[in-house]
Amino acid sequence: MNAKEFVGNYELTQSVICDRMSRFLPRISHLKHLVYRCNLAKIGKVDGYAEGELVRYIGIDGCKAGWVIWSVEQEQPRCQIVTQLAQISDLLANSTALIDIPIGYSDENTPDRLCDKAARKFLSPKRSSSVFPVPSRQAAYASDYVEACEINFELVGRKLSKQTWFILPKVIEVETLLAEAPSLKLRESHPEVVFAALQGSPLEQSKKTPQGQQDRLDIIHSIAPDWSEVLINQLSETKARQANRDDIIDAFVLMMIAAKAENLSTLPEQPDRDPKGRVREIVYWDSVIKTAH
Repeated sequence: MNAKEFVGNYELTQSVICDRMSRFLPRISHLKHLVYRCNLAKIGKVDGYAEGELVRYIGIDGCKAGWVIWSVEQEQPRCQIVTQLAQISDLLANSTALIDIPIGYSDENTPDRLCDKAARKFLSPKRSSSVFPVPSRQAAYASDYVEACEINFELVGRKLSKQTWFILPKVIEVETLLAEAPSLKLRESHPEVVFAALQGSPLEQSKKTPQGQQDRLDIIHSIAPDWSEVLINQLSETKARQANRDDIIDAFVLMMIAAKAENLSTLPEQPDRDPKGRVREIVYWDSVIKTAH
């Protein structure tokens, strides 16, 4: 029996499929990829989902047009760009999703979120600047930038950068979404932390440079080669006015590790909560090799 024949036998369990693949495919690197793909196709294996319910995995990053959404179910990656997350509420309802946006604010007792401090240390020294300070909730809801700076300085001892101010509408959008649908399995991640963990060290080149983007694509290809062509095609098809190339790559890698949601690590190891109860964490995949064996 060849690999194609037994993969087509839908009565086989995931564990049997992976076991038989390991005997028929001698190349270790290819075997790791096949085991990884078996994990991607899990059905009813994530806590909180009913037995037999199809589980989707989603990666989300902000972009010029709104949001880049990568999703996968039954091993088929798909990309879409939406203006509001509410447009994919049905997609999110039965999904495990990671998003590159802060969830949970700073406050008087924690002026710099513990997850952000841990992420900067994790990425030091090359990429630590990619983790910006998250303001207080009161500052986020200020009427203008000047007021936000004043409020934040009073509460946590620092003003806001313009970059932080401009991203706050998306932070508020995510908070609103979670308030309206608290059962959503939506967690905060950070692509630079994810790539650093997958490589084993922070990446040397910025994601804004051609070399930096290629380095990230190489990491993705080493883990999910069957998906690389889909990603490359999307990079070619997406208009610059909709999303930057790095936004598409970042959302993709979050989707990829969302498929390992049962095995994600967190920064810090013991996340805390903001005054409203939001978990303050940055999740990442600690070890591809460990999971693949």
